Amino acid sequence: RDPGPPKLVLRHTGATCAHIAGKTGRRPAQPHAARRTPTAAAMEEPPRHEDHEDDAIVARAHARWGPRGWSSNVMDVTVESDRKMSDATWRAGATAVVRVTLADGNCYHEDVGHATATGRDREEALGAAKAAAVKDGKRRTLRCFGDLAAAPS
Repeated sequence: RDPGPPKLVLRHTGATCAHIAGKTGRRPAQPHAARRTPTAAAMEEPPRHEDHEDDAIVARAHARWGPRGWSSNVMDVTVESDRKMSDATWRAGATAVVRVTLADGNCYHEDVGHATATGRDREEALGAAKAAAVKDGKRRTLRCFGDLAAAPS
């Protein structure tokens, strides 16, 4: 039985809101439970992100917390599809659940990244899709801590 697309649940209590505010400089709007399920359109063709954009977000995380002030873990990688195309190339899609934890271990966020890739053979397409899904998941998760995508002020 297929469990369907992954669901993300984040819960903030009053204590974790204060902790997040102390670490990120901004307080979540209110304690809440948020659920995000990828839409069918998002599962088919994710937005393209340049490597330099992802590297800039990681660099801003380093600037905010220091290189040892945070860590990321891949919780799960799932191959969503892989098929041989008519031109003898392979196309693969993957999702990855990534967790980013602050150094003290009391504050973390998880999010789901998705990517598709094309390759000359099945292994190349799968490897590229998995790597891109992990990178997308890390980028999305870091954005949960605040606007790391914006230029530093």
